[in-house]
Amino acid sequence: MNFTSTPQNQVQRKKQRFLAGLLVFGLFLISIQAQAQQCTGNVTLTSNSGTITDGTGNYQNNQRCTWLVQPTGAQEFSISFSQFLINTNDTLFIYNGTDSTGTLVGRFNGFVAPVARNLVGSALYVRFKTNANGVLPGFSLDLSLIHISEPTRPY
Repeated sequence: MNFTSTPQNQVQRKKQRFLAGLLVFGLFLISIQAQAQQCTGNVTLTSNSGTITDGTGNYQNNQRCTWLVQPTGAQEFSISFSQFLINTNDTLFIYNGTDSTGTLVGRFNGFVAPVARNLVGSALYVRFKTNANGVLPGFSLDLSLIHISEPTRPY
């Protein structure tokens, strides 16, 4: 048999390959999301440095996560983002204090990572809230203490 390749046949074959590729890619994404470990509930951190993240892979719809960062002797923190892709309808809040009644440092979403900064205070409260309108890879917030108070010494 001899097959002639017409422009119409070529377009049809390209469409079939494209659709097959989408199916494989879609199954791959479903597999990745099923394996993702996502944030849940409230977490308290007391180490002098670390990373706060929503988890691996894309975050989930309708999440509510909080982190209280309160190392002993903390006076000043350095924060920066190593990853930041948050849907514009979802929000990451950072407060200077032990809960959401503290001073709001910022509310963040979008595709551009907020600028690294230093925050004076003894505790940071981080809250991540998502809705039901889509998910993205999320964030990784790197933080470290840059000033720790000296422990008082008895005389």
